[in-house]
Amino acid sequence: MPPARRRRNQPAPRGRTFLLSRLARPACCAGRRRTGQPLAQPRPAIAFGRFLRRAAAAVTMLGAAHSHGLYLEYQAFIAGTRAGTAQVHIERDAGRYTVHGAIATQGLWHRLAPWRARFVVDGWLEGELARPVQLGLQEWARRKERTIHVAKGTLRQLRNGRLRPQRPAPPGVDIVSALWAGGQCQAEQVLNNGRHVYAMTRRRHQVRDDGSERCDYDIVDDDGERFRGWVEFGERHGWRVPLEIGRIDGVTSRLALVSAALSGSGADTRDWSAAAAARAVTPALP
Repeated sequence: MPPARRRRNQPAPRGRTFLLSRLARPACCAGRRRTGQPLAQPRPAIAFGRFLRRAAAAVTMLGAAHSHGLYLEYQAFIAGTRAGTAQVHIERDAGRYTVHGAIATQGLWHRLAPWRARFVVDGWLEGELARPVQLGLQEWARRKERTIHVAKGTLRQLRNGRLRPQRPAPPGVDIVSALWAGGQCQAEQVLNNGRHVYAMTRRRHQVRDDGSERCDYDIVDDDGERFRGWVEFGERHGWRVPLEIGRIDGVTSRLALVSAALSGSGADTRDWSAAAAARAVTPALP
């Protein structure tokens, strides 16, 4: 999936900020976090933390209205080897949706380039199109922690405990909403990962006999980098979800669905609540 932008005034290698693209980050491009715990937040970040907590409270209230959803487990592969796992929980009620979950490296890739993240998005469905209201993401890598929140056209973020300048939210629909809420295989679309933008043009469209649908895309990010990607949609328990998401950028990496279960039925093995996901993207402040 799409990469994050390299800071132009630093010699550090390009970082990978979200989902599948982050798992494809080479081992040389990350530092080590010794404790594996979130960095302490300084007092200048307290006001921003309060802002995020108010946003989290809104997501918590939304989650209380949901009685069921769909729980998905994915396995990530890089060059054919296992690289990580992801869990996604989708909830819908009266035209509103919430998607939250977690993703992390595993095995050799975790030793070489450890990374984990939590995310939550909520918004409205207009027909089959997702209209996100807010997005929160918290991620940890070697010597780096980032928390972002996007709402009302504004992007706010903390990086290693330091509040970054506020800036306009990127255009388009976020990747999580587009894949797990909308599920559209559009000919052209503009997506974002919360911070950066990706223009996608469909180059091939295939509908299989079992009803699954695959779209292959040419993708250009806002740094001008070009690569190819694909997404395959299908039905699980009556829900339309991604069966496989992939990219080709020197090496092939993909995220493949391995299990799906209706939540609220006792089938899911983890406690996935909107409140817990919201807390995960809220900094731990004094």
